[in-house]
Amino acid sequence: MGRDVVRARRGKSRADARGLHAVPADPVFLEAPRACTGRVFSGSAPVRLSVLMPVFDEERTIAESVRSVLTQSYPCEVELVVVDDGSTDRTPVELAAAVREHAAREETARAEGRPIGARLRVLTHARNAGKGAALSTAAAVARGTHLLPFDADLEYCVDDIPRLLEPVIRGRCDVVYGTRLFGANTVYHSYHYALGNKFTTFAANVLFNAALTDLHTCLKLVPTALFRQFTPRSRGFALDTELTAWLLGHGVRPFEVPVSYYGRSHSMGKKITWRDGVACLRTLGRVRFERRPPLVIERETPVTPVVPVVPVVPAPRVADAPAVP
Repeated sequence: MGRDVVRARRGKSRADARGLHAVPADPVFLEAPRACTGRVFSGSAPVRLSVLMPVFDEERTIAESVRSVLTQSYPCEVELVVVDDGSTDRTPVELAAAVREHAAREETARAEGRPIGARLRVLTHARNAGKGAALSTAAAVARGTHLLPFDADLEYCVDDIPRLLEPVIRGRCDVVYGTRLFGANTVYHSYHYALGNKFTTFAANVLFNAALTDLHTCLKLVPTALFRQFTPRSRGFALDTELTAWLLGHGVRPFEVPVSYYGRSHSMGKKITWRDGVACLRTLGRVRFERRPPLVIERETPVTPVVPVVPVVPAPRVADAPAVP
């Protein structure tokens, strides 16, 4: 860590299961380095992924999206957290059917002695609060070491998720972005939309001295411990921009992996408009010049057993027996 600041909290000593006194396992707080390489925030614990899926009026795609995430093969433990953000169409009905289908697959796997695979959790907002609010709700209950937003509109491909996990599992990095390459493995229905993405990405790179290629990608793999230090002010689509600006402002540079993208037009249900682009630029400017507390890494110190010292009492010396005449 170099010149990182270390602060430890002192606690009361406690005994282990064997009754031996031990040094308490107090959390150690490290001020994160400006250049983050390796698994700085998630440590060496086995990777567990929580896929966060915010949903609003996606009756045509929600069932297939849930099924594709849950049936994909992964190199680590995975859970899917779906948040229905106050949908007003048949999304709740389709989502309930997907839940029953998954429960049946789990039951069959148990009966056959096979691994159950990815877990499913479903939460509901009584009314629409925005994509950012839905992601915050899902992140609050996530159990993984890393979080990955994944839209329910089938624009992204689940086959890319294992590729995003690979550099993290190998210990090379902690934050990974799935970047959509303009003109390669992508479908954009509007040149203006693609150009807007390039312009706002350029603005972010200039403001934060970064070199991102896709600011607005949905696939942002972030450690849970890092995301929970993030306090968003945005509740809609601007949360994507705010999160990236917050990371860049702290010196975190995401590792980028090319992914496939099948963009939708507005007639097919896409909800982003030019107003979201304007809000993005405002968010970039605000985050760039606001003061931010330093990032903190919380780790547990290992417990060191201390064996009690038992005084050694020397055995009494036996006097020499008198010589027998």
